[in-house]
Amino acid sequence: MLVYALADVDEALSKSELAKAELEMDISKVRMEAAGLRDALLKMQNLNEGLAQDKADLNKLLMQVIISQFYRFAANVFVQQKQLLSRG
Repeated sequence: MLVYALADVDEALSKSELAKAELEMDISKVRMEAAGLRDALLKMQNLNEGLAQDKADLNKLLMQVIISQFYRFAANVFVQQKQLLSRG
């Protein structure tokens, strides 16, 4: 009877060691996934920072174009008014 009890204990120990090994593998997988997610998050953060800088640069360029067009328009209006005044 003691032999059966020892066999049962040995079987339970083997099962628990197998379960422990499986859990350790699962933990390792989760850690690898977490590292991958951290890496992806860092890449996204860098991408967002780059996009924000690009947006700021484009807004600055757009403002320069708008101001340039405004000055050209104002200069044309001035020339037209000057021509009208010189005729009259």
